[in-house]
Amino acid sequence: MSERIKKETPLVKTTSLEETHKHRIEQAQWYIVNCNKGHEDKVAADLKNKIEKKLNLKDNIFQVRVVKEAIPDKDKKITEKNIFPGYIFVHMILTEDTWYDIRNTTGINGFIGSSGKGVPPTPLSTKEVNEMLYRNSKNSSQPKVKETKKNIRDFELNNFVHITSGALQGREGQVIKLDEDKGVATVSVDMFGRQTEIKVEYDSCKKIKV
Repeated sequence: MSERIKKETPLVKTTSLEETHKHRIEQAQWYIVNCNKGHEDKVAADLKNKIEKKLNLKDNIFQVRVVKEAIPDKDKKITEKNIFPGYIFVHMILTEDTWYDIRNTTGINGFIGSSGKGVPPTPLSTKEVNEMLYRNSKNSSQPKVKETKKNIRDFELNNFVHITSGALQGREGQVIKLDEDKGVATVSVDMFGRQTEIKVEYDSCKKIKV
């Protein structure tokens, strides 16, 4: 009987730990950190390695994401493009340790939503999380190749456009570059108080008529 109790006790503890971990995840919020464009994957990997090595971070940081979207090129080959160049999303509980360690990770310039001088960053709202992280989650595993209207557009360089689909649906910005071969426009969009360049397919942009 005593041996049976000894064998079953770890199962009770494991369940308790799992419940505690689940509760902590429910308390976590999404934050955004800024890094140099083109280095998002490397910086995110370095941050993940840092989290694995420090227990106080592992218990409070649950996801580190570079948000990407599948986009077809002119040969119909699907490639992943970073939707938010220069930004990394972190799902965590904000503590003095997580705040300090993340912003002092090599390659990270700081948190978005903090004015500095010891002011903690502002987490994303539920609406922002849904718009930026989960809008295309149901279709992400099976990206569709668009062909027929790929190079048809009703806007020109420097026009302001409304984005009609994708992760940034509903946002507006100015067209600063056109790639006729791929049918993709580079649009400058105001995000987090600064201008961010994103790539959007022609048929996902609609000219804003003045």
